[in-house]
Amino acid sequence: MRLILAFIMDLLVLSVADEAMSDTIRTFNASNVSDLIKKGQPANFDNCTIIDDLNLSALKIDEVVHFNNTIFGSVPVLM
Repeated sequence: MRLILAFIMDLLVLSVADEAMSDTIRTFNASNVSDLIKKGQPANFDNCTIIDDLNLSALKIDEVVHFNNTIFGSVPVLM
């Protein structure tokens, strides 16, 4: 019985760890984002932070681009 409980606990820990890894916020520079889109590659920027100003107004976007739960902002200046 203890072995079964230990196995179930291990599975729960692995499940929580896997879910936490999928929620990791990725950070990109705006220039990297626009370069990827210019190349016509699919771009998924869900759960990301885009640093610096991102201007896509001059681009022709042919592929799907995702910005769900994305934060757009500048790098904070430390004094």
